[in-house]
Amino acid sequence: MNPNQKPDRQGGLPHRLAFPAALHKKYRSLSPREGTAEKGRFLAVSVQPSASRTDEATLCAKPFPAKRPNGFSLFELIVAMTITLAIMAGASTLLARSFAIRSRENRKSDGLADVQRAFNVMSRELAVSGFGLYDNGIVAGANDSNQTAIHFRSNLNNTNGTTTDADEDVAYIFQPTSFSIMRYDRNTGTMTELASRIDSLQLTYHNLAGTVLNVAASPALVSSATGITLTIGVTLPAINGVPAFPMSLTSEVTLRNAPETLNRY
Repeated sequence: MNPNQKPDRQGGLPHRLAFPAALHKKYRSLSPREGTAEKGRFLAVSVQPSASRTDEATLCAKPFPAKRPNGFSLFELIVAMTITLAIMAGASTLLARSFAIRSRENRKSDGLADVQRAFNVMSRELAVSGFGLYDNGIVAGANDSNQTAIHFRSNLNNTNGTTTDADEDVAYIFQPTSFSIMRYDRNTGTMTELASRIDSLQLTYHNLAGTVLNVAASPALVSSATGITLTIGVTLPAINGVPAFPMSLTSEVTLRNAPETLNRY
C-alpha cells in the first residue's frame, strides 16, 4: 500500500488505486467499451485483501498493554520504611554512645583537674614541712599521720619559736563519705575542700634509703620520713554501656627540711 494513501474505514483499503502507466497506453488502443471492461478486471484483482494487510489489521486490533500507574506499591513502601528504620536505629545507637563518651570525658577532665589542684596544694605545703623546726614537721600519732591523713607543722613566720600562726599547723584528711580531700588549719579552725569526686587517698612514707615505713604498725616512724608518695584514686562511673574506669595518679614529695635531707645536702 502506498504510504501516502489513507486507509478507509472498512478494511484498510485505499480510497484510490494507483493505475499502472503501462496499462494507460494499452487501454488507449482499445475501444471505450473494451477499456472499461479491462479496467474492471484490474480493479477486481487489486482490491483483494492480501495476507500482509490481514496481518496488519490483526496487529492494529490487538490492545496495547496497560500503562503502569505512577508511585510505589504497598510492599515497596513497607520495604523502604523497614530499611530506613534500621538505618535510623543504628545511627541513634552510635549517637547515644558518642554522647555518653563525651560526658565521660568531661567527667574525666573534671576529676583530673580536682586531683591536680590537690596535688599542687599538698605538694607545696608538705615540701616546706618542718621549716624553722628541728625535725621534719610531721606529727606522729595514729590519728594524726597515717595512710589516709597527715598532720604537719612548719614555722613559716620564723620570728618566734612557735607554730601558732595561720598555715603553720595543717592537716590533710580524706573523707570517704563525701569523696573529698579536706584541708584543716588547726590554728584558724578553717576547713577547706581541696578536691571532690575522689575515691581514695593513699600516703606512703619512706626514709632516705627509699625504704617504705610501716606507720600503721608503728606511727612514730613518720618522724624519720624524708619523702612522701601521694596516690589519689578516681573512678569514672559507667555511662550508657561504657564500663566504669578507675584511675590513680601519683606525686612524689621530698621533705626538704627533714634533718636527714639537710645533713645529706
